[in-house]
Amino acid sequence: MIHIKSTATVGLLALSLLLTGCSSGTQESTAKISASPNSTDTELPSDTPEESESPDTTSPKGLDYTQPIKLAKNDLELEFLNIAFDSCEKAQQDGLIVTSSKDKTYFRPIESDDFPNWPYWPFEQVTVTDGKVGAGIYFNYLPSFFEPCDLEIQARLVEPDAAVLEHEVDRWANNSYGWKQHHGGQALDETVYQVTDGLITRYGRYNNLDTVISYGPFTAEEQALFDEVYK
Repeated sequence: MIHIKSTATVGLLALSLLLTGCSSGTQESTAKISASPNSTDTELPSDTPEESESPDTTSPKGLDYTQPIKLAKNDLELEFLNIAFDSCEKAQQDGLIVTSSKDKTYFRPIESDDFPNWPYWPFEQVTVTDGKVGAGIYFNYLPSFFEPCDLEIQARLVEPDAAVLEHEVDRWANNSYGWKQHHGGQALDETVYQVTDGLITRYGRYNNLDTVISYGPFTAEEQALFDEVYK
């Protein structure tokens, strides 16, 4: 927390470049993770041998939710980012359903390294349009639901003052937050996120929150949708 774009978020673009070259229910979640101080880096003790280490491939996909939030510059940003992270964590654990006026896409979390375009968010996905089940429509870009979480992943990889990390958070109502970040240009584009019981449940333009969010666990009927695509 304007324009919702159906293109790759700046989060994925910046990550690729780097790798290759509402207050309901917010008090509890706000207390869960504190903002990161400016100087969080630790140096190796003098008696610790410096060894080259291979990348840690055993770390969980997505965010490490136990770590301090690097993006938060004030209490309002911390409040919203905790809600966003709770929502991403819920999606990674139980699944996510993104419903628009045209279709409904189901995201089922999996353990797989076969998603080069989604290195931090591996899901199987199916989209239901006019009653027909097909492959998910988000394979080449992330839905805006993940944008705050994706930017936090970048914040843990780049310098704190990197231009790509520029963002703003506004409070639109007790249960709504405006989140602004770059989408490939100089302007900060805004998405408004609506929150229910501490989780994101809708997002879109400030005057048209047309995308509805819900979470798993999936019913047997919803699980069966994946069987039609992943046989």
